Amino acid sequence: VDILLGRGGKSNHHPGNKRYREEIKNFQASYMKLTNKDEKTDLSRYVVDYVHDYKGRFLAMDKTVRPNRWYEIPDVMARRKVSQALREDDDPVKRREKRERYLDRKSKKQQQQQQASKQQQQQQHYQV
Repeated sequence: VDILLGRGGKSNHHPGNKRYREEIKNFQASYMKLTNKDEKTDLSRYVVDYVHDYKGRFLAMDKTVRPNRWYEIPDVMARRKVSQALREDDDPVKRREKRERYLDRKSKKQQQQQQASKQQQQQQHYQV
C-alpha cells in the first residue's frame, strides 16, 4: 500500500501506486470545485492522512547510498505531491503532449550538456 515516488514502470505498476491513483481520481472532482487555496491545502492534507490511515507511506529512493534504499518523505512533501496529482489532467491526449514536451526539454538539455563538454575539452586541448 506504499506509494513509490518517481517515474517509470516500477512506480506505475506498484500496487500502492495503483490504489493511490484511484484515490486521487475519487478526490479530484472535489478538489477542482474548490476555489480557496486553504481549502485545497486542507483536502491535500486529508488525502495524506487518509493514505496513512490505511497504513500507506510516501516513499522516495535515496540514490546517494549503495545499495539504494527507500525512505519515507515528510508529510509536507507528500502533501505537495498529492496537490500536484490532484491538479493533473488524466486526459490521454494532454498526458501524451506533456510527455512529449518533457522528452523534448530533456533532449535539449542533454544536447547542451554535450556541447558544453565538447567546448570544455577543446579549451583544455588548446591550453596544453
